[in-house]
Amino acid sequence: MKKIFTVFSFAALITACSESANLTELDRSAVLKAEDLTLWVEGFVPDPTKESLVKTKEFDNSYDIEYTYEDQEGKTPLYLYHSVSIQPKASDAVIVHKAMGLGTWIGSGETKLVTRNDLFSWGDESEFSLWQTESGDIFGNYFSGRKGKKVVLIAISGIYFDESESIEELLKKTFEAVERLPVP
Repeated sequence: MKKIFTVFSFAALITACSESANLTELDRSAVLKAEDLTLWVEGFVPDPTKESLVKTKEFDNSYDIEYTYEDQEGKTPLYLYHSVSIQPKASDAVIVHKAMGLGTWIGSGETKLVTRNDLFSWGDESEFSLWQTESGDIFGNYFSGRKGKKVVLIAISGIYFDESESIEELLKKTFEAVERLPVP
């Protein structure tokens, strides 16, 4: 897990040419948050001190919204990372999407992603996976998708979804909000 976090942190470092931007209500609704998981994790009460939500604007007017929740000490250990990247051109979004996939592949280390696009898909290209340990135990989900100029990445560990109805219920409102986000 630390390796995955390191890859995501490295990606954040690369975007050092960015500046903070104000979050809107639409931005907030376009990311999955720990509180959204309370229906699926019995007794789970998210700790707001363990989460962050930031929006950065790049020099080309593209922008990223990133939500992170990490609580390895609580009653329910959980990691959730959700990134939405809005690009000025679809070709830029294709590059961002491929780079996110490569970063995840590098950071996955001794774990394995089992692609299950039959469970969920979105946009022009996407991958929905179950995250497994080397021994085959499922511990989370990974989603990466692109629709036009919009790119979404979601990584969850500590809980997983393997039924399309539950996944659709969990993600529907979030993805509707992503589709309403303005493009540069």
